[in-house]
This record gives sequence, structure tokens and C-alpha cells, in this order.
Amino acid sequence: MPEVNDTLCAHDDGEPPSFEVNITLHDKRWRAEFVHAEQFIEQHVKNILISEQCSENSTLAIVLSNDAEIHTMNRDFRHKDKPTNVLSFPDEEEGVLGDIVLSFDTLKREAKEQNKTLEHHVIHMLTHGVLHLLGHDHQEEEEAGIMEAREIAFLASLNISNPYSEV
Repeated sequence: MPEVNDTLCAHDDGEPPSFEVNITLHDKRWRAEFVHAEQFIEQHVKNILISEQCSENSTLAIVLSNDAEIHTMNRDFRHKDKPTNVLSFPDEEEGVLGDIVLSFDTLKREAKEQNKTLEHHVIHMLTHGVLHLLGHDHQEEEEAGIMEAREIAFLASLNISNPYSEV
């Protein structure tokens, strides 16, 4: 069983949780594709945290980026010399979940290749990134199955089809 950091989402003082989502726009194409990109991202991140029963007052940052920037990060932090769709950087500080970086270029290309809307693909990758910040992983088969099941369930609640099924 994967080691999930439940303490990141544990608090019970009767008050609804407060999530602070700080969004930084590094590529203007996000706004061209999503008129209200920041609100769209923030709302979905909060919905994911609620779906995961995260009741802790938490902060996380989202960077809306591109292939050039994420390629550098992927090379420097994961030693993979290529762009990727999403990177997650968990934080150890209390009340801070971490950072998620999304690449507009890769997400748009993948959405087209997979015959899905960019909106649905972004929601999937946000879900994937948030689950990483909450301690989930997909390095081992059992962990991957648990993480994928959580992604599929959240996406299904939004009437978004299973991203792992064959088309």
C-alpha cells in the first residue's frame, strides 16, 4: 500500500476547509484557450481536494507554463531531457501541499492525439498532480492502480471518460 500523507488532509474543528490556490501564468496561450484560466484551474483544484476529503487548510501553487520551461525543470529535477505534461513538487512545510507545473504545449498536443478536449485533459492532469502532492505515486503497479482508480472516480464525477481506457 502506498504511503499517503493523510496528515496533510486531517483536521476537524467543524469549520469548512480553506484552500489557497496561487496561480502563476507563464504562457499567455492559457488565457487564449481558457478565458478565465485562473478561475477554471482554481475551482477544479479545490474540487479535487474536497473529493479527496482534504479538510486541512492548505496552500498550493500552480504554474501555467509551456514546453520550454517544463523541459528545463524535467531535466533538472527528474533527469529526463524532454518536456512533460505535468510536474508535481510536494512541500514538507505544514499547510503547504506544494507546486504543480502544467505545460500548455504538451497538454494541447496530447489532447489532440487522444481525441479529448483540452479542458478534460487539463482536469485529468490537475487531478494527477494534486494526488502526487497528497502522497500518491505510480512507480509500483499496486500504487499505480490505486492512483488511477482515484483519478478515474473523480473524472467520472464530472462525466469525463476514463483516460486510461483504450479508445
